Amino acid sequence: PAWALSWNFRKGQILRELAGYGADVLCLQEVQADHFESFLYPQLSAMGYEGLYKQKTREALGPRGRIDGCALFFKVAKFELKEKYVIEFNEAAMTMAQQGTFTGISAEEAKNPSSRGNSKTHGVSRLLKDNVAQIAVLELRDPYGHYSYLEHPPRICVSNVHIFWDPSFADVKLWQTHILIKELQKFTQARGLPLVLGGDFNSEPKSSVHDLLGTASVRSNHPDLQLDIVGILPSPNKLTHTLPLRSAYAVVRGGQEPPFTNYTGHYVGTLDYIWFTADRLAPLAVLDTYTKEEMEGMLMNDLALPAPQFPSDHLSLCCDFALLDPRGRVN
Repeated sequence: PAWALSWNFRKGQILRELAGYGADVLCLQEVQADHFESFLYPQLSAMGYEGLYKQKTREALGPRGRIDGCALFFKVAKFELKEKYVIEFNEAAMTMAQQGTFTGISAEEAKNPSSRGNSKTHGVSRLLKDNVAQIAVLELRDPYGHYSYLEHPPRICVSNVHIFWDPSFADVKLWQTHILIKELQKFTQARGLPLVLGGDFNSEPKSSVHDLLGTASVRSNHPDLQLDIVGILPSPNKLTHTLPLRSAYAVVRGGQEPPFTNYTGHYVGTLDYIWFTADRLAPLAVLDTYTKEEMEGMLMNDLALPAPQFPSDHLSLCCDFALLDPRGRVN
């Protein structure tokens, strides 16, 4: 119903849901800039959270306040922020194009992406989708000196991302994920940090994005690679990484991702994930998700989310982690 779609109704429901989980860290996507500033930040601050926000790149998307982005919150009683960074995929695309990285992009277009008009099927313009990612290094507060024998209390890297949505741009999704994971690999391994990577990857479990993250490779005959019509992707043997990433839900659920995390009138499927480095973190439990039959029973005559009892078209994912020491023991 229309009243359940209004922000004035949904914002209260969203806040109650977040407060109910009481998570130490929150990774939110599609957060409108003015909603972060006027509602989410002050309300979650009052609950003991500090928040970081990065909106999408282009102001041309509309009035500044109505551009969406990613928001990362953490409990100040639990963590101290040590470092924070953002990745703008537009900026990465322009830099790589000017360096001659892409086989299908000319030097002229690298300097002037609009040189081919408004075409979204050629060159660097195909990559300029305005998506962003956040990276934060959080240090556990240690009021009782449990970690006094260490140089500093344990730290964890948390990354929050929203990958491009369009199914016909599987090459762009894979490119964005490849750029992100390479940056996270360099960043976390140089510092010896465990990693939690959460977000809306707009990619199903059989996608090349899921393969790259979960198996550190993409097979050369994967259908998604056939969509690389302008040469933006590296060769399959370079689509790899060295992070021991696993999906928290798949690990806890015996190898199975949730049946869906996005439920709309035209699409039902799994697009959202919580990834972690298995050498330094162990998932203990996850928030259970619904079956399609359960969802249909709850929605009654409503065909899709958002609905009165579900304030987003995506379902929340939650995981409890144990920190492991470098030898794989619970810290």
